[in-house]
Formats: sequence, structure tokens, C-alpha cells
Amino acid sequence: MKFVRPMIASALVLIVATGCSSAVSAVPPPQSAVVIYEPALDGTYRLDLDGKHVLVNGKAMHAPPAPSLFAIRSACSHSGCVATGTLLQGDDSKRATDYTVVLDYVNGGWQMAAPNTFSCPDDSTSPGVVAWFVKPGPGRTLVGTYYAAHAVGVDCVSAMQAPMTLTRVGDVDPAVAVADPHAVPALSASAPDGLKGKYSQVNTYRGAGGAPQTGEVEVQAETVDMMTMCLRNTEQCWALATATYHGTTVQWPLAFANGVWSVSRRASRDEGCPDRSTTEMVMHSDYPMPQPPLNPVPQLTGTESLDFDSPSTPCAGAFAYDSVLKRTGS
Repeated sequence: MKFVRPMIASALVLIVATGCSSAVSAVPPPQSAVVIYEPALDGTYRLDLDGKHVLVNGKAMHAPPAPSLFAIRSACSHSGCVATGTLLQGDDSKRATDYTVVLDYVNGGWQMAAPNTFSCPDDSTSPGVVAWFVKPGPGRTLVGTYYAAHAVGVDCVSAMQAPMTLTRVGDVDPAVAVADPHAVPALSASAPDGLKGKYSQVNTYRGAGGAPQTGEVEVQAETVDMMTMCLRNTEQCWALATATYHGTTVQWPLAFANGVWSVSRRASRDEGCPDRSTTEMVMHSDYPMPQPPLNPVPQLTGTESLDFDSPSTPCAGAFAYDSVLKRTGS
């Protein structure tokens, strides 16, 4: 969504006089209008997720339609363009909730990351993030991707994404209060946000117990896609990692805290043991953020460990790896 603000440069008329009886006027040719395009995101918008193309931890899922309405206002200044939004109650465009969002216009599109609370299987809750990344689409729409992620404990880890559409359905009702976008502080960079792009992952086996061995070394090489979502102007960040193992796409989140990217999660499938039994595997990942932080992050060096919980002696135990993620492209 854009509006056009024309600005007409004034013509300068120079009069040169010679003596008292004659004058010469030099008038430059008229200048064309200078057109400045500014993004505008103003009105009541319906948010729709494409429930037929939802991915949860990399697996295709189906979700029923669950549209929601947002009242949104935007403004631009020398520091950039920002929009504020308020979630409305159900399909009632006249009643607001207390849930709000702030969007920033970055690289030709609107994006936002907001805190959210997620339910866990044991009835506890987990803090996490929801994010939108949208660009102008056909008609009065913006299209892009909706993300959600949280990572607390082994059994409360999830990454979700789905195509999303924002459709303008009308003006903001006068009864709905939306925060003034002019009052929003300017966007500042978050250091962890530099973890993005394609990375080559190489894991070098240390052996049980974590001590590097001098004998045979097992090396695993994979390509991992990284994208990061940070709560605005903070270092509260989550990254979504996507990789393909044995023909299966897997996606998982990492949380950033105390200078380290980390997650502990259950493997997407049971692992086979030498005695032909199977066992669950828990994976622990820890990657300190390099200092000074760079954007994009060229390399992360950390550890990966695999814990097997099995009554089978050949399959039980913990196995540690030195892990390197090296950026190979965007």
C-alpha cells in the first residue's frame, strides 16, 4: 500500500538589469514534479493464514480458517516508516482488545515480531514470539509469511510457519483507539538478528564423555537455513533453523539468552540401535554469539550433544560433537 506525495520545485527567476532602460529575464524551463513514494498501512485489516500450507517443526499440517482483524495506523519520518496495530475482538471492527503490535517498513515490506505465550503438553506455558513478514500483493492486500516459535524445556519446543495475507477491509472505526505511530521510538539493530541465510554445518565427533579423541573422527555435514526474529529494539530473539535429513525436512527454533543460541529438543524420529531396537534421542545445541557481533554472522562455533535414553547398552549414553556453522549465502 502506497500513497504519492508530489513536491513541485519552485522556479528561480533571475533578472539582470543593464542601465535603466533595458532588462533581460532568464527563466529556466519548468521542472517536472518530484514524486516521493511512502508506504502507508492505514485501516482495518483482516489477517488470514493459509491453513492448507502450515508447517510445524517442518511437517505439513492442516489448520482450520481463523481470521482476525487488526486496526492499523502508520507514519513516516526521517528515521523510517512505522505502523501500530491493535487486535480487534473477533469480527467486530468496533471493539479493541489489549493486544498490540508494532510494524517496521524494511527492505520494501512490513515486518514485526511480538511476544506471545504458548501452551505446553504438561499444561505449563512458554514465552515465545510471533512474527509477520509481508510485502504488497494484488489488490488491497499484503502477502508474506507468519511465524511462531518457542523453546522452553525438551517437551515444549515448536516452530510454525504459514503463508499469510493482510487484506484491507475498511477504515479504522472512530471508536477504536490505536497508538500514535509518531510516538514509537526509532528502530535500532539487534545484534543477534545477524544470524540469517544459508550455513554449512559440520559436526566433528568428540566421543562419549565429551573429550576429543585422537582415533577415528566422525564428521557430519549439512546445510541449514537460518532466519531470526527479535522483539523490537531488544536482544530477545528466536531463530528458526531448517534442514533436510535423509530426505525429510526438519525445522526447529533456537532461543538467544546470555549471549548464547541454544535449544534442547527431541529428535523428529526414533533412532535405531545396534540390537535393532529403537530409542528416543534428545539433542542439545549451544552456540555462543561471536564477539564483536557481525551482521550477517559469518560463523558460529559451538557444541551439539545427543542423549540416548535406552535400556539397550549399545545405544545408551551421551555423544558430543564440536559444531561449526559457516555462512555460505543469503
